[in-house]
Amino acid sequence: IDHGLEILSALHQKPRFVLGEHDFYLDMGEYWAKKVSEHYYSFDHKGVHFIVLNSILTFDEWNNKWSSPMERMQMMAGLDNPLGSPFMVGEAQRNWLKANLAKVDRNTPIVVFSHSPIQKIYKGWNFWTDDAEQVQELLKPFNKVTVIYGHVHQIQYNQIGNISFHSVMATAWPWPYPSTYSKA
Repeated sequence: IDHGLEILSALHQKPRFVLGEHDFYLDMGEYWAKKVSEHYYSFDHKGVHFIVLNSILTFDEWNNKWSSPMERMQMMAGLDNPLGSPFMVGEAQRNWLKANLAKVDRNTPIVVFSHSPIQKIYKGWNFWTDDAEQVQELLKPFNKVTVIYGHVHQIQYNQIGNISFHSVMATAWPWPYPSTYSKA
C-alpha cells in the first residue's frame, strides 16, 4: 500500500480507491483506512454521483475462525477454495447506500465502483456477491447506473435492467473463463 501511494503521489488529480480482499483480510482494512481512504464513500463530479463500495465483506463467524490473520488472508487469496467465504456488501453498508441514494435525483447518472461484481457470475471462484440482488434493488430506481468492478481478472459485460456491469482487466495473471475451467 505504501509503495502504491508513493507512486500515485505524482498525480495532479486526487485519486479515488477501491478496497480489495488483498488490502483487507490481513488486518480487516485497518491500515487501508489509516493510509488510503474509507472503505466506502461517495462523491459527485460533473453531474454524476459516484459510489465506492466495499464488496468484499464476509460473515463475522468466518472472519474470526482462523488461528491467525495470515491464515485468514491465505484462505481469501486462494482461487476455487472451498474454505473461502462469499463476498458481500453487508447490511450496514446497504443501509448507508439507501440513505445516500435517497438524496440523489433519479435522473442523475450513477457510477458504482466495487472490487467484486455486484452480481452473481461464478460462485466457485468467488465471482459472486451474496447480497447482489439487494444492492441492485437499491440502484433500480435510477435511470442510468453503471457498475465497474475488478476481482475477476477478465473482461466481462452484463446488463440487468437499468444497470450495466463492466469489469476491468487485471494488470497481472488473468484467469481463464469459468466455462473453460470446470463445470462446478
